Amino acid sequence: MTRDTLLPRLARAKGVLLRHVDAAGRLRDATPRALRRVLGALGVDASTPRATADALALHRVEQGKTVLEPVHVAWTHGASLLPVKLPDASWQRPLRLVLHLESGRRLDLTARCRRAVVKAVANVDGTRIEHRLVTLPARLPAGYHRLALEVGSTRHTSLVMAAPPTAYDPPSDTRRWGVFLPLYAVRANTDWGAGDFGGLNELCHDVARLGGSVVSTLPLLPAFLDTPFEPSPYSPVSRLYWNEFYIDLETVPEAQSLPSSLSQRLDDRRRAMNRAMQVDYRRVMALKREMLAACMRRLLNSLSSARARAWRRHLAAHPDLERYARFRAVTEARGDTWPHWPEPLRQGDLRQGDAPRETVHYHSYVQWVAHEQLGQVTRDAHRRGVDLYLDMPLGVHRDGYDVWSAPHLFALGANGGCPPDPVFTKGQDWGFPPLHPEAQRLDGYAYVRRYLAHHLERARMLRLDHAMSLRRLYWVPCGEPATNGAYVNYPLEEWCALLCIESQRHRARIIGENLGTVPAEVNRAMRRHRFRELYVVQYEQRPSLTQPLRRIPFRCVASVNTHDMPPFAAHLAGLDIADRGALGLISSRVQFQARSERARMNQALAYHFRLKGLWKRGRASERDLLEALLRHLGSSRAETVLVNVEDLWLETNPQNVPGTSRERVNWRRKSQRTLAELRDSPESGGLLRLLREARRLAGKA
Repeated sequence: MTRDTLLPRLARAKGVLLRHVDAAGRLRDATPRALRRVLGALGVDASTPRATADALALHRVEQGKTVLEPVHVAWTHGASLLPVKLPDASWQRPLRLVLHLESGRRLDLTARCRRAVVKAVANVDGTRIEHRLVTLPARLPAGYHRLALEVGSTRHTSLVMAAPPTAYDPPSDTRRWGVFLPLYAVRANTDWGAGDFGGLNELCHDVARLGGSVVSTLPLLPAFLDTPFEPSPYSPVSRLYWNEFYIDLETVPEAQSLPSSLSQRLDDRRRAMNRAMQVDYRRVMALKREMLAACMRRLLNSLSSARARAWRRHLAAHPDLERYARFRAVTEARGDTWPHWPEPLRQGDLRQGDAPRETVHYHSYVQWVAHEQLGQVTRDAHRRGVDLYLDMPLGVHRDGYDVWSAPHLFALGANGGCPPDPVFTKGQDWGFPPLHPEAQRLDGYAYVRRYLAHHLERARMLRLDHAMSLRRLYWVPCGEPATNGAYVNYPLEEWCALLCIESQRHRARIIGENLGTVPAEVNRAMRRHRFRELYVVQYEQRPSLTQPLRRIPFRCVASVNTHDMPPFAAHLAGLDIADRGALGLISSRVQFQARSERARMNQALAYHFRLKGLWKRGRASERDLLEALLRHLGSSRAETVLVNVEDLWLETNPQNVPGTSRERVNWRRKSQRTLAELRDSPESGGLLRLLREARRLAGKA
């Protein structure tokens, strides 16, 4: 049998897609090289025809002899059928099946095992394997339960995820609204060069005062801000901790008792950082670290104080924090990332002498302070009726803590990315290693459960970046161009079950970023499980006079744009099209076509709003169109409407230009207006009051 025949079979067996439909609706085949390299990233050797044949044969044997799948989903609204595969002779022997509930209770299901229904019979290596279906009890309590099957002296286990059929879906007859602003961009007169948790608290208060109920921002996870240096919120060191960069130094208790000479010595640098209109992450972090290190030393000098006891209690409640702190300390001490460390350190064997103890104390201390401060922000916000809406990045930094701590959970031979499309004609390589689908199952999704709980303890709304990854993700083999990748499947039902459990536990809404070429089954699953979807005007525009925008669905978060799109005024003027041309991403011909289509879409939108009576003046200005859009979104049946704060004054500079790093200044630009100026601005306040009134009337309709 030829290699070309075996390779597609092996790829299909391992969940690698042979082809996909691109953004233009064309069918694209993965190259044999891409299939081999992606299979290699999955840990499957397909480098030669012989290796491919051996891997395929081994897969068939393993599948035939897998008694229990590592994970089984049991929806709590009905009974569930558990597949069990055993040799024919084993079914004649005494079997014991026990379900250990998360609560500690045990359910003996042995009798159910004896009554199992035969589903199929197969021969594996000459052994007759019988597939049976065991009925699990109906209405299991939601949670993570451990199933054990004993066959003679052999024990097989599986994680049973008993999941409610939907995510948290509170009944509501109101229409919510809120604002979006990256936290680093929030400006206050007292900040140290970037927004902080104090500014976030202040923004929540201002939104509540105007009648809003949501404040959205970018990921707040730790970043490498020295060596290595990567300030992007979508390439965090870890998804399990918070970013000490956002600590509000003005409210750290230890700072109040520091000598005034220290703050006076730092004051000139602080004022310079405060006045700058771009965030200098290195200098700001160095400045704040000097203050935070002094705070930490102050705490260590008073180990019998109530604060020191609270710190020790936090360390005891979070035993993994010491390991994270050591990782950060060793990274700093060695001045290099973990793939370049000596073997014992690289394999996770960190010891007390591998980094200065004070540096370890520093990283555990700042995590405690960040945990405290963000907790206070969320408590204050909830008291005011405001939900914090956080963002879950799709990946983590390849050299970060999560990958070092559990490398087997990641496919280190590939990067997540996107295939070519009309905007990014060469595709995208995002640089982070994808989660290994089978390794997550064997791990019982323990890592995923931890990072979801970490976020949902603080956020009542959580956005999942690139929601199609619930079902598939484009893998780019390391060293290959993004054009030579392939999609890898993930177990959609298991991910949805996991999200439903965590969402209900924490009483938080789940929002999927379902823009782009999302598989239909993902959108169906999101609706079935009551995940919210995104509705973005700039993505939904059409050059049609009769229907310039798609109808706004009910369970959605609606907005004019996202952080990856140009601001409203730049979109109207087509500045993003010119920028893509300047970057060499599109030709002059494509630029001309894109500008023409954008003009037709904007004209159609203006014509539509005039027919609806949303303004009565002549030619629509930028502000006219923005007001009309806010009225349109506000009066819709969308559950939540978000306003980009920077659109309130018609900002034209984006926060991020996708597909660029050094070419454009991303993740650094501060808001033109401080929080105080926003509060005093009749223009900004008027637009938000307009939205508030539209939402109020929509809620009564």
